[in-house]
Amino acid sequence: MQGYATSALDFADQGSVAQRLARRQAYDALAAVAAALQRSAVEPRAVRAPIPALSAFLDHAHRLLAQLALVRLLLERRGMELDRVATDAGLAAAAVALQNALSLRGAAARPAPGAPRQRRATPHHDRQFARPPPCLAKTHGMCAAEQTA
Repeated sequence: MQGYATSALDFADQGSVAQRLARRQAYDALAAVAAALQRSAVEPRAVRAPIPALSAFLDHAHRLLAQLALVRLLLERRGMELDRVATDAGLAAAAVALQNALSLRGAAARPAPGAPRQRRATPHHDRQFARPPPCLAKTHGMCAAEQTA
């Protein structure tokens, strides 16, 4: 995902083969996580993957990829209308912030200067992923008793 984030936020790299390959690799990685989550549903509860946490991860990852695609399309279609210096500075700051957030050292990494502060999760946000969405419950064959446990 880091490769696609870097590529999508690069003004000069719009539409390249490397960018399309990085996007494909990011979606393939998410597909592998989703497949592992589905296979985990048949495992004993003691060794089952944490469905709510992985569901939240997949949701956030897909939203991030959608936002990166939106930035990429904006730059591709309207890049000539933007102030190049300001756009490059904003994209560079966003790329550094994303790399920090996506790295395994994300907690220890410092945000880029001028990068927007990350918002903390609200209590509503935490409750949102307390149970898997109904569509995941059906996909993973979870009965009502397992969902409430």
